[in-house]
Amino acid sequence: MEIDSYIDEIGGSPIIKEKVHRLYELVEAIKPEGEEIRCFFISNFMEGDIPKYLNSWFFTDNFLLESKDFLLEGFKLDIIFYRYVINKFEFSIKNCNVLTEEYNESSRINLDGIIQNTLFEMSATGVNCQHLWHVIKEYMAPNLLSLVTEESEE
Repeated sequence: MEIDSYIDEIGGSPIIKEKVHRLYELVEAIKPEGEEIRCFFISNFMEGDIPKYLNSWFFTDNFLLESKDFLLEGFKLDIIFYRYVINKFEFSIKNCNVLTEEYNESSRINLDGIIQNTLFEMSATGVNCQHLWHVIKEYMAPNLLSLVTEESEE
């Protein structure tokens, strides 16, 4: 996982890189034994022509760690640690073809979901859409909890 090239690709600054590397070190220290960080994602959206970066996410095979508002001044840590039990997720895609991996500056993907009865959201613009689509395919969809109600026969 190459964090610096990903951050460069989505237009992130050296400050974003510094904070993400500090978060990565922390996540490495607190993640469960035997788990390996496999993927990293930063939610972003456009405010006019300016990209805004929200939460950062780290993915292992069994856990998902979210750092909310990781770019606030100073180094405030607000980390949520989830075990994959995704109750529900839904996403919307605008101005991109995820199947052919065609993205442009007006491309958008928004993802809303529930993990362990907690609402979460991720968003991506432009080239970051390919990264969010990867997260949806590799981490969200395979870990969707199927709720099955069994009726007992009387």
